[in-house]
Amino acid sequence: MQDLMEIKEQPVVLLNQRHTANVALLTEFFEHPESNQPALIYDSTDAIVCTKPGITCAIFTADCLPLFVVDTKNRIFGLAHAGWKGTLQGIAKNLVCRMVEAGAEPSCMTAWIGPSISRDHYEVSPKMVGWF
Repeated sequence: MQDLMEIKEQPVVLLNQRHTANVALLTEFFEHPESNQPALIYDSTDAIVCTKPGITCAIFTADCLPLFVVDTKNRIFGLAHAGWKGTLQGIAKNLVCRMVEAGAEPSCMTAWIGPSISRDHYEVSPKMVGWF
C-alpha cells in the first residue's frame, strides 16, 4: 500500500502570464530533467499544451477563468489563464488549435472551466461590452 501512495517528484512548468492569447507547446523541454525545481520557462504566455507525461504544468488565476482541456486518448492536455483580454483575443480557440496541431483529436477532448469572478462582482463599461 505504501508504494501506491508515494508521489514521485516531477518537473513543474510555470508561465509568466501577461493577459495574452499566447499558447506555448511543451513537447521535449524536460526530456531529461536535471532538477525538480519549478521552472518558469515561457514569458508573456497565458496557456500551455503538454504532450509529455510526467510533467506538471500550472497556471495562476485570481478572478480570471481557468480553462482545462484534455485528450485522454492521445495523452495531451492544455491549461489556460483566460482573462478578459486573452478571451477577447481568442485564447480558448488558440489553446484547442494548438492541441490539435500537437496531435489531439477534437472528438476526444473534454474541457472544464474553473471558478472565476461573476458579472455580479465585475463591472464593465458599455465600450467593453461592444468589444465582445
